[in-house]
Amino acid sequence: MARKNISRLLILLILTILCALAVQYALNLCFWWNCAPERGFIAADLELPDYLFPEGAVVDEPSRIRDNLVINDMWQGVTWGTGESTRYFAFIVRGYPTIRRAEETFIRDQNQLSREPWRPSNELQFESSFSDESISACGNWAGYRCEYTARYQEFVLTVHSMIDDEMTYDRFEDIVEYVDGQIASRLYP
Repeated sequence: MARKNISRLLILLILTILCALAVQYALNLCFWWNCAPERGFIAADLELPDYLFPEGAVVDEPSRIRDNLVINDMWQGVTWGTGESTRYFAFIVRGYPTIRRAEETFIRDQNQLSREPWRPSNELQFESSFSDESISACGNWAGYRCEYTARYQEFVLTVHSMIDDEMTYDRFEDIVEYVDGQIASRLYP
């Protein structure tokens, strides 16, 4: 009889542990031992100010991406020019539940930026001292554009813009440097 009770208790304990793991994963997309730490900021706190962009640019309010794999995300778009000369800029922040997911996303993004029409650009010289890994490239598809993607722990940040007389390489790099400083000040205070 005692053996039967011990067996039932053991089965109940195992089921309880499995249920706790399932709930933890369902709520956080990770288990306790590999979850990214809780942060004292949300992605929208990284919103870019208007003064970084060409005069007259329309800077959208940050919005959510709605990706099921991210837990802290934001997208911010900017446009300038009119008609066929309208230019576009996007800033994307994706915060993952684990560093491993962020690493996988960065590798996928890096592979994308390593193919045509993207090419490393001599004009882009910025190198972050805070990011764990980064890549920048420029290419010509539907207009000439550049992109900078970097991983900062569990976050993957992307700065993507068309390049023209108003959004120069220097202005683009100034924005990248601003973004780098903003995420670094929050992750490494």
